[in-house]
Amino acid sequence: MASPINKLMGANLRHHASRYVSTAIAVTIAATFVVMALTLVGGVTKQYMQTIENSTQGTAAVVSVTKNMEGNDTGNGASATQSADYERSVIAALQSIDGVKDVVPSTESLTSGNAASVPEGTGDGSSIAISASGDGNTYNYAGAAVFLTQVDGIDYGEQVTYVQTSPLYTPSVISGKLPAASNEVALDASEAKSMKVKLGDTISVRSSGLSAESVKTKTTIKVVGILASSKFRRNSAVMTREGVIKVAGENTNSYKVIPTDSHLYSPRATAASQEKIVKEIQSRLQAQKNRAKEYGYTFAVVPSSRLVSDASKSAQAVVTPMLAASLIFPLIAAFVAAIIVGTTFQVIALQRRRELALLRAVGAQARQVRALIFRETSLAGIISSFIGVAIGSVVGACILLYLEVAATLPLAFAMLPWKWIGVTWVVSSLITIIVGVTPARRASSVSPLSALAPVESVQEEKRSHRVRIVLGLILLAISVVGIIYGLRMPQKTSTEIYARFGLVFISTLVCWIAVMILFTVVLPRIIYYCGAFVRTPVGRLARENVVRNPSRTASTGIAVIIGVVLMTTISVGVASVRYTITNYFNVTMPIDVTVGAQTGGFLSDKQISQLESFKYKEKSIVRKGTLAAIKGEDQAFATVIGQGDINSIARSHVKTVANGTVHVAKGDSLAEKKTVTLCFLPTSLDTKNLEDPSSVGQHISAASCKKYAVVKDGNVDIGKAVLSDHDMNQVTSDTRAIEVNMRISDKATYLEVLKEFGKIDGIYENGGFITRGIFTQILDIIVQVFLALLAVAVVISLVGVANTLGLSVVERTRENGLLRALGLSRGQMKWLLVWESFLTSFISTIVGMVLGVIFAVIGMYTLPLEDLAGGIHIAFNWTQMVGLLAIIVVASVIAAWLPGRRAAKVSPVEALAHD
Repeated sequence: MASPINKLMGANLRHHASRYVSTAIAVTIAATFVVMALTLVGGVTKQYMQTIENSTQGTAAVVSVTKNMEGNDTGNGASATQSADYERSVIAALQSIDGVKDVVPSTESLTSGNAASVPEGTGDGSSIAISASGDGNTYNYAGAAVFLTQVDGIDYGEQVTYVQTSPLYTPSVISGKLPAASNEVALDASEAKSMKVKLGDTISVRSSGLSAESVKTKTTIKVVGILASSKFRRNSAVMTREGVIKVAGENTNSYKVIPTDSHLYSPRATAASQEKIVKEIQSRLQAQKNRAKEYGYTFAVVPSSRLVSDASKSAQAVVTPMLAASLIFPLIAAFVAAIIVGTTFQVIALQRRRELALLRAVGAQARQVRALIFRETSLAGIISSFIGVAIGSVVGACILLYLEVAATLPLAFAMLPWKWIGVTWVVSSLITIIVGVTPARRASSVSPLSALAPVESVQEEKRSHRVRIVLGLILLAISVVGIIYGLRMPQKTSTEIYARFGLVFISTLVCWIAVMILFTVVLPRIIYYCGAFVRTPVGRLARENVVRNPSRTASTGIAVIIGVVLMTTISVGVASVRYTITNYFNVTMPIDVTVGAQTGGFLSDKQISQLESFKYKEKSIVRKGTLAAIKGEDQAFATVIGQGDINSIARSHVKTVANGTVHVAKGDSLAEKKTVTLCFLPTSLDTKNLEDPSSVGQHISAASCKKYAVVKDGNVDIGKAVLSDHDMNQVTSDTRAIEVNMRISDKATYLEVLKEFGKIDGIYENGGFITRGIFTQILDIIVQVFLALLAVAVVISLVGVANTLGLSVVERTRENGLLRALGLSRGQMKWLLVWESFLTSFISTIVGMVLGVIFAVIGMYTLPLEDLAGGIHIAFNWTQMVGLLAIIVVASVIAAWLPGRRAAKVSPVEALAHD
């Protein structure tokens, strides 16, 4: 049989459930947000770890195959056939080891961090690299062969791996099959989608090399499979080994050793258990030492499980801060929710003082009253938290599916961190119970006689205000001193930078705490005095109501301020960083885009025509030049370019190249010379002709040579030399277009420009716009993500505004009835609450923005940016700030309108009779 307390609790929840609606909304939103963050990070982390394990799955060891880049392409005098025969002999030797089942070639490269040689055919690498330590070296395992796919005139870079079979990792095929012939390929689903390629289509591919031959040589292959996407191995393709050789040449960079004993398979086995096979492999390779040196090969062996374990440790070092960072914003939302819940329960407890006192008067004990309150708040917290984690889990799984972190919805749910989701449910419920029980216990401790008296609110003690003010001022003074001292600290070394940042960050955090302590006392008065501009009777009455219950007003205002401060800090900080970096690039890289030929030679007439009609350019200058031999140095050449006045297209002033001087890159070998003699060659020569010394020699003897003073210039690329147009025209008339300088329209976006350049074959592009675009794109993504995350805290604070106003209508029923009896109309009653909401939200938002700007300025001068060319600049995104102010004020006014209507509907007689 249910106890009387449980029956009473059931009745209360049935008839007064509306008391807890806003509390449940705030708790649900916060719990949902936390679970979504945990889900996203957990899912990404799981796939991240899975990618690491997949790279060595089913192997006991990985053997690097490093071909030294000395001599010709095949080593120290070995032919391609000899090298292939030697590699086959190495594989046969390894396969003969007892306990080795098979040795499989792989495009992935295992490189030593201390090695000087470079693996042949290594491309850009995977999105992640794994590493392991051993034998005094750090080995990095990543990369793949790379080829370029052209669709509709646009090049796409593909990372290519050989087809593998069990026990090695085999990519999941969504449709079709894995390649079996040299003219077949399977593509990553996301890349196939962006390329608009479907199963059965043929694509044109070529090597990623920059030589003229690689640009021209193209092979047609058929798409026979579509692979499941992975966020850590994007732009991937799978081909047979023969197919890769056909497109990009030999690209075997490592051997995967498969053991006979499945217990030695990575990632399950330990590195210690794989050491026996590793030692046998090392012994066999040592026997091949002389022949390896003859053919220019270097080998290294690492246990597969060591790669996995070491990479997992490194990954955890990355994932842990990422998890902490991703939880900052949900925890902020949870903190705001706790404030809102605490304020709501405080109002509810005040409203229930007479109800609780009546229970005491009819015989209920104090502990029974506390048990009633505890059970009600517990039930509200547990249910709302459960709803939050349930919604967060479902939405999080859908996000993992949408982002292609998981291939199917069941796999997405399998990736969820259920342990931490459970912890979130428990913690969220406990926090709700704690913040709810505290004010209710205070209300239940009042004697029945006192509680039955018509007391509207509980005033704070003046002493507590004095304590808060003194404590807040002391902390504020300490923090200001810390900030000023920290900003004056030197920042020349990394230690100084970290010490400076740490002191300023801690001092700013203390400052924030001090301001919040002070605002619990002074914010209602700030709102009161700032509302002096309201002259209407209803407005003045609303202004007085703000300070009638200062604790409630302060809690509501602080909840708004927290969200606004953080959003403003991010907005101003990112805008300032963006402006500062943009200004830096404008000074250091004044030319938006420099376009040249991929082969390093001259631009064709077709390319120049396409660049002259480029969609997003404002102005352009074609710069001509030729090749020149550097006198006194064998086989040393430079691309010499003439330069006139290019300030018409530059973002900042570019110094004119003085006659008689040659400008070279600061890192160029020519930069160490005071003078250099350049012997100009005819434009009929290209980079291929330069490989024949006799051919070059006969042209040098007939060429014009001239000495120039060397000037170091940060705007010149290595391998290039810049003369004045006057000197260039004086020494030779045989010049061709080498590069085009462009100023890009300010309305063009980074991605639009890159896409348009992708339609022009055989060119490269670099410059300030490209580099600036990468940074601004990252910053834009950061600010959008951060503002979206922080918006949740603002939404919760707005829920608190609506909740507080709604409860205050019930609390002030008798007062509102008296105002109606004295002549206040229904419309004026509505506007009374609208004005209260407007004053609280508007002033709190303005205060939050001011604090946010201050913190953003402190943050900008904390960053080590003062030595940047152009200095630090503070910038404001006025659109975001005005939009934030408008959204909060409008939302608060709308939130106040419904409680206002409810207050206006009650007749004066009924309101005055309200108990």
